[in-house]
Amino acid sequence: MAGKALSYTVGRAANMTPVAGIIPRALRETAKEFLNPPLKCFRYLGIQKLAGEMPGWLECAPDPGTDLLEQADMMENSGTGGAVFRNFFGDYLYEALEYYPRNTKLSEGAELYRQAADLWSGIADLIKKAGKSGEQNYLQQASEKCMLASVIEKKAMENFISIL
Repeated sequence: MAGKALSYTVGRAANMTPVAGIIPRALRETAKEFLNPPLKCFRYLGIQKLAGEMPGWLECAPDPGTDLLEQADMMENSGTGGAVFRNFFGDYLYEALEYYPRNTKLSEGAELYRQAADLWSGIADLIKKAGKSGEQNYLQQASEKCMLASVIEKKAMENFISIL
């Protein structure tokens, strides 16, 4: 889940490991990282921290009308990990089901990530509404959705710890 400021160039090896053999290990390692964040501002704990801070954004933003709209746009459409990432990851999980069609932990995790993506889209919409209206109640609703997203994503990752 975290790139740790690394980049890779991917080439095709002569003897590639079959994809099906990689998926369970990749999911287990991703889950271990997600469930054991090195700091409280990363992964599900970071989402919870964000949820706790979100209601105060109107008071601390120099220009809420601009700042909150830009934040919502980054969450929804950019590489900050909001809905765009959850949709990509959900797609990956559904593709992995082609190799493990009867794996209930994988199918539940895929569905949970679809739910998380929808929540992040809703969070972004509520932040936009707060920026446009100046009403704090939208940020409170976004905070509640954010907390729910952390619970859903943690549950999905707990499934992947013992995927196969």
